[in-house]
Amino acid sequence: MKIHRLIADRRKINFEYGRYDTDKGIKHYKKKRDLLPVRVVYFNERIYLKCYNEADERWRIYRVDRMRNIVGGDVSHTLLPKEKKSEGFVTDMFETEYFEYVTLRVKCYLLDDMLEHFGDYASISPYSETDDSVTITVHVGVNQRFYLWVMSCGDGIELISPANVRDEYLAEVRKMLGAYPEF
Repeated sequence: MKIHRLIADRRKINFEYGRYDTDKGIKHYKKKRDLLPVRVVYFNERIYLKCYNEADERWRIYRVDRMRNIVGGDVSHTLLPKEKKSEGFVTDMFETEYFEYVTLRVKCYLLDDMLEHFGDYASISPYSETDDSVTITVHVGVNQRFYLWVMSCGDGIELISPANVRDEYLAEVRKMLGAYPEF
């Protein structure tokens, strides 16, 4: 309720934010943020607060359940920049680096999951007559989280194109494999 009041009043927000520590507990950090809260968003069964940082002119996103000791600040008269509308499928709440049409080779056992995720953003065609895969072309927000999402499907997905996105993805996979030097 306090967050909604700060948004309505266009007042800045400060709070302690929590992250997990090695004891599996959440440790809260006190830091002066002076952010302008803009919107509360429900995404993937979590509630987030989208804020604008006037100092560096960037958007910030925080999980509301990790915030505590919320304090209102000064009223802001800053004109907010226009927010980028999602141009395609996004894997999470965090800002994408860019949007791109990607082509994925997807094993058919993942087809239901893919259509649940991609919805109307996807176009589907058979991969080949002898293969139990389909080709899905979808407009997605590309960032490291997208690559982690592709990795989460294991060998059920192959990122086929475009070449630059495939190369960036392979670089992420190689970084991950770097943690296992015996390979």
